[in-house]
Amino acid sequence: MRIALILASCLAALGHIGCGQIWEYENLGQSCRSNSDCDARQVCVKRVCRSSGADADTDADSDTDSDLDTDSDTDTDFSCGSEVCFDHEHDLAWQLNLPAGTYTWDDASAYCSALSMVGYPDWRLPAINEQRALIRGCAPTEPGGPCGVTDGCVTASCRNVPCDGCTSDEGPAAGCYWPAQLGPTCARPFWSSTTVASATGEAWYTVFNSGVINRGSKGASLLLRCVHDL
Repeated sequence: MRIALILASCLAALGHIGCGQIWEYENLGQSCRSNSDCDARQVCVKRVCRSSGADADTDADSDTDSDLDTDSDTDTDFSCGSEVCFDHEHDLAWQLNLPAGTYTWDDASAYCSALSMVGYPDWRLPAINEQRALIRGCAPTEPGGPCGVTDGCVTASCRNVPCDGCTSDEGPAAGCYWPAQLGPTCARPFWSSTTVASATGEAWYTVFNSGVINRGSKGASLLLRCVHDL
């Protein structure tokens, strides 16, 4: 029965991650709402405890354990391991640690396309709706908020006043309008993959210390955080 369950999950996941990764990350049956519900060296992914990708041979008293349960008690739909965060509500995996430096839009896209982490291939820049799904505590630009820029409306005219977001540096996570696990580096813009339809030399970006969604030249140097479909 246990093998059958893994094989069924493996077949269902083809096209996203390979069977080897399904075998590696699947936990047989322990349900969860947050990392604190799981054993050491596991994180809560899509309501199931799974390996974080840390070395399973590490002693139980290793300091590594402290890196694996970094989820906030106030955001049970978002949990992180040592390299990857999991958005359980939207079925996305996010890069936890930011790459050094800044990138043009083309270079950011290439960086994410080449990224392979904890067995996950096929990383990419997030679409603007996926970036909005990271926003916490800024209602105008959270998913469903009145900001007009969405995956379905990407011309320059879609940007309206609510896209100006909220007061800078007053987000719920040490001033940032995103999950606390993502850290304090939120004052500079992050590229989305979404091109401005009326100006193809520009793309949309999000600034997470204010929740602002705006557009800029693809030649500008901004930050990035890659995403992967679960």
